[in-house]
Amino acid sequence: MLSAPVSLFGQTESHTISQDAPILLHEYETELVTRSGQEVVEHHVSYVHQADTTVLGIEFGIIEFNLFRDLLDYSLFVETKTTKNGKFELTFESSPQGAFAFYEGVAYVSRVRLADDRVWEASTDEVLGQVRDSIGATPEVEIDSLRQRERSQSI
Repeated sequence: MLSAPVSLFGQTESHTISQDAPILLHEYETELVTRSGQEVVEHHVSYVHQADTTVLGIEFGIIEFNLFRDLLDYSLFVETKTTKNGKFELTFESSPQGAFAFYEGVAYVSRVRLADDRVWEASTDEVLGQVRDSIGATPEVEIDSLRQRERSQSI
């Protein structure tokens, strides 16, 4: 018997990690769409600059799960457009393997580069603890290996 993947269009969940970051992740929504015959996950992020100094860049972390809360992918997206006291909206796209089964996304601020050469960085333990507490998933090993891969590719 052949079976075809069943898409969950319109049935996604989105979560944000609360942090004491120079950038406030205000809203986060996800949507599974089809582009050129391929499923793509759209991540809609709204954020507010709340730092006392100029922000040069923001790295957002996005963790994607399927309906069974298995890890699909972990992505980092960088944004360089920000000014003080402004609300900004962005859309990032990802195409994880098995995107047709995407169900749940978690967004957080991973790093912030400030104009005074400081870099604010999220605590991985805190982020994973909140993921575990809010949705019950514990993808520590997978995310750690993916983070290592992401950083080595950007060098």
